[in-house]
Amino acid sequence: MKKTHKVLIGIALGIVLFVGGLTTGKLIFEKPTREVWIGYESLEHERQINFPLIITDLDDLNIIDNLQGIFMYSQQIEDDGVDRGIPDLHIYVNSPRAYYTQTHARIWFDDEGAIIIFNDDDFRKIDRKDANYLREIADSDNL
Repeated sequence: MKKTHKVLIGIALGIVLFVGGLTTGKLIFEKPTREVWIGYESLEHERQINFPLIITDLDDLNIIDNLQGIFMYSQQIEDDGVDRGIPDLHIYVNSPRAYYTQTHARIWFDDEGAIIIFNDDDFRKIDRKDANYLREIADSDNL
């Protein structure tokens, strides 16, 4: 009888430790590591950016990975000095755990794809396929 009690107590203790660890892990690691804010400039208020769409890596990791892939493999171009006006889209990639913005991209769509400017000094170009993907994501929430 004593051996059976020890085994049952051991199993119960194991279950309690497992559930406690699982609960603690969910509480600690439930915060997203990356989030993407997609927005546009307000027509009523100058320099105000409205963000109707925020996607975290907990919501859809594929979208965040695809966006970073598009940014990483975009073609770097020289600044042509053209004033493009108000960007069609703003995309911020943030790290909520570290409390900083990893990337701010201003995007202008054109017939060939899109022009992206990162942090005011890095000019890039993407093809039509990637530009359409960005539009699809932005339009998915009626941006």
